[in-house]
Amino acid sequence: MSTRHFAIAALVLIGASASTLAQKGKPAPTDVFYPATLTFSDRLGDAITGDGASYVNGGQTELGFHSVTNDLVMRGDSGSRFVTFDSTNQVTTAGPEAITNEFDVFMNIRGILNMTRNSSRTTTARVSGFRFNPATYAGTTSVDVYRDDAGVWTITADGLDIAALVQVVRGKEKVMGQYYMPFQITVVCPTCS
Repeated sequence: MSTRHFAIAALVLIGASASTLAQKGKPAPTDVFYPATLTFSDRLGDAITGDGASYVNGGQTELGFHSVTNDLVMRGDSGSRFVTFDSTNQVTTAGPEAITNEFDVFMNIRGILNMTRNSSRTTTARVSGFRFNPATYAGTTSVDVYRDDAGVWTITADGLDIAALVQVVRGKEKVMGQYYMPFQITVVCPTCS
């Protein structure tokens, strides 16, 4: 076989392989977004609290569930709306202590959309810089989630639940300290099945 024929045969095989791979590949699943309403319980002693009213999806705020990940997400600059963080109850003494109002909030509660009704589980969570994730941040705890019969989720971190305050320093995550960060939220999603 000449070099030219060998090269042509190789190109045909490469093209056939690429075509076969493309046919076997599955399209990415379509992400369905389910808008939600979120309300902080603002219990006595909570370290993460709301500003007194429910948060809703819309405007500059994305708030709801993504079907691909089953995560609850709240993100975006909500203008005059804020969430208060009280990081004065430290587990370790290395981190900063403050009470701050954050206007650009990011929240992610992992994998809870697909919970069956009247069920509970623990999961990881991120509330802005605070991480509840014992597998990644040793010494932290998970959050508790309950979905009731009406399709309402209650997410709770109690008084002894610990979060790591994480900041990005020179492109890498750095744990600044650990804190007792209790909070409770109720999430209502009328279009969630």
